[in-house]
Amino acid sequence: MKSLTVLFFPILCFSLLRAQSPVEVPDQIKKQFGAGFMSASTVTRKSVPKSGRYEAHFMDGNDFKKAVYSNKGVFLFTETRLAPVQLPMQISKAMSTQFQGFDLEQISRVETLKEVILRIKI
Repeated sequence: MKSLTVLFFPILCFSLLRAQSPVEVPDQIKKQFGAGFMSASTVTRKSVPKSGRYEAHFMDGNDFKKAVYSNKGVFLFTETRLAPVQLPMQISKAMSTQFQGFDLEQISRVETLKEVILRIKI
C-alpha cells in the first residue's frame, strides 16, 4: 500500500501543476473578448478543454459569465448564470406546476450569434 501511495503522490502533484499552468490565448481572441466584454472584471480562468476551445470565466456586473471561442478564434457562445427570480414569469409558472417537488440546480442563458437558449438543470 505504501508503494501505491508513493506512486500516486507524484502523479497528483504533476496533474495539479499542469492544471494550473497558464494557457497561451491567441491575440485574436483577446481582442474579441476585450471588445465584446469591456465591463468584464475578475477574469477567473482561461482554459483549453479537450475540445480545443478557449474559455474565459468572468464577472460582468453582478453576473457570472463564460465566453467560449473555437481554437481558430471564432466566438461560439456566452453562458450567463441566472437566479430563479430572473426566469421569465411564464417559465417560472410552468416549472412550478409541471415539475413540482424538483429543485432547480442551475439556470443559465446561452447566447450564440443566432439564438438565445435558457438551460435549466433540475
